[in-house]
Order: sequence, then structure tokens, then C-alpha cells
Amino acid sequence: MKVNGEDPYPHKFHTDISLTHFIQEYSHLQPGDRLTDSTLKVAGRIHAKRASGGKLIFYDLREEGVKLQVMANSRNYKSEEFICINNKLCRGDIIGIQGNRGKTRKGELSLIPYGSTCYLVFTLASKTMKHNTVRDTWT
Repeated sequence: MKVNGEDPYPHKFHTDISLTHFIQEYSHLQPGDRLTDSTLKVAGRIHAKRASGGKLIFYDLREEGVKLQVMANSRNYKSEEFICINNKLCRGDIIGIQGNRGKTRKGELSLIPYGSTCYLVFTLASKTMKHNTVRDTWT
């Protein structure tokens, strides 16, 4: 990453809202609704990553004991940007991300990132997830 001029450990990422408040504030949305009037920044640890075809990837972010879905759709990115960003992310990474609020057609509250507005903080060390913690794999 450093070779490409990317900083894997940036100094700060300011969030606009916690995941707990995000869920409380926007749980009233109806399935299929999207609020595009402004964007929000949130942060959390990736606990699951799943693809739905080649153009849609879902992440489960966790923070403070709650889960929020991130729905990355290739239509919102340049094609090479979508592949580049989403191939780098894996379970256990702590990310900060900016996007719009919405609910999927199935009714899951989601943050929908748009292109280069996605800001990532990678954990480059080896990680093993168990009970929402990261433990040293060498011991």
C-alpha cells in the first residue's frame, strides 16, 4: 500500500455518528428507501463480507455491540476502483466509510458508499476473530 502512495494507518478519521445512533436515527426508513441529501461517516470493524454476484458486496460493520450493513454497489464506483477497494478489505479490518443512508429491498438498514468517498483504515497484521476480539496468532 505504501508503494502506491496510500497510507494504511492515517492519523484520524472523524465520524459523524456512531453505529448505535445511526440505527436509532434511521430505522424508520422503508425497504428500498435511500436518503441522498447528505452523506455520513461511520467507522467499525468488518465482521463479515459476502458477495452477491460480481457487482454487489455486503459488509457487516460492528461497533459498540451493534451491526450495520454496508452495501457496496459497483454502479457507484469506477470499475477499477470498485475492484481495487473491495479486494483489499477483509474480515477484521477496521474501516471508516462515508456514504448515504438507506434500506435494502429486503429491509436491512445500510450505509451505501459512493466511489472514492470510501475511506479505509486497514489492519495489516495477521488476525483471528473470536468473540469480537483480535488475538495474537503467534501465541
